[in-house]
Amino acid sequence: MAELIRQQRASLECWEAYAARRCTLAEAEAAARAAGQSEADILRCAELFAPYDDAQLAAMLDAAARTDRGGDVVRPVRWRLPSIAAGIAAVAAGTVLWVARTPAPAGAPQAAAPMVAHELSIVGVAEVRGSADAPASTVPFGSTLTFTLRPATAYTVTPVVWACAVKDGITLPVPTTSSAGKPGTTIEVDAALPSAVTPGAWELVAFVSSAPPPADRAAACAVVESASTKVARERFVVR
Repeated sequence: MAELIRQQRASLECWEAYAARRCTLAEAEAAARAAGQSEADILRCAELFAPYDDAQLAAMLDAAARTDRGGDVVRPVRWRLPSIAAGIAAVAAGTVLWVARTPAPAGAPQAAAPMVAHELSIVGVAEVRGSADAPASTVPFGSTLTFTLRPATAYTVTPVVWACAVKDGITLPVPTTSSAGKPGTTIEVDAALPSAVTPGAWELVAFVSSAPPPADRAAACAVVESASTKVARERFVVR
């Protein structure tokens, strides 16, 4: 029993030194063989206790700088004797031990910033009574519809705006151009109604987001409201 404990401690010490970069892999493997470890166990320990390289450490520091929640960052393991003992025991038992070693690459997409709600108003057109006896803006067929989006509160994110026209289950993307105002101020948007927006009652659906829309135009119209994307609606009539 005493000899077994001595061998285990010798194995722990050699792999601890390797993890801390105090010896090379060849030196650690030689010490492990001298302590009685099998070749299979040595191979798995070499992977388990491999030290972090400079690129991995740089990625961890970059991730730490870009998050306020320490729990979201995978940091280098502090190689303590009990944890190494557990690792050696798992390897000796043939257990597959997975270690989350690296965070997402520095260039990985980040979560979009929150966006505030906006009030949609169609401007510069006459209003008529709709079927529900509520006013609806009227625009000529094939014209450009101008509307504004007024934020509920100020914000600092540069907004992205797109729009769609909806009628009786038909959803059509509408090309838009918006004014380059300061973030957090009222946005003025011109929407060029395509010929498919035929005479009749329609609903204008405007999206204000901190992230760009999907490349597919139909998918852009199907985006649902979320923390980063707000949706506003307004009825209008094409005559």
